[in-house]
Amino acid sequence: MTYSGLGPLDLLADMPLDRLLAERGIARINALASSSAAGAQDVDTLEAFCVYGSLRRTAAELHVHHSTVASRLLRVEREMGWDLGSSIDRFMATLILMLRRMALSSGELGAG
Repeated sequence: MTYSGLGPLDLLADMPLDRLLAERGIARINALASSSAAGAQDVDTLEAFCVYGSLRRTAAELHVHHSTVASRLLRVEREMGWDLGSSIDRFMATLILMLRRMALSSGELGAG
């Protein structure tokens, strides 16, 4: 997603980078992603699931079996305390991933 596609969420782009990175959900998802190759894969799978909306579509897009997607998402649910079957938890996951993406983009841009 590009900045122009954020719509009203672009208001969050003005949030200081250190505050974004310190937010509990973002810090936890970053810790999971950096814990191991499997953790990074789990977070990437979560991001794809939030975009595609179903296990089977996510599996097709990632070229893996849908049970692989399900097991990766289960690990994320356990780590984050979410139930991705809940619309509120799916929204929280999507929002945290968007904010994380903004933080990572800001960090990469600042480093360049």
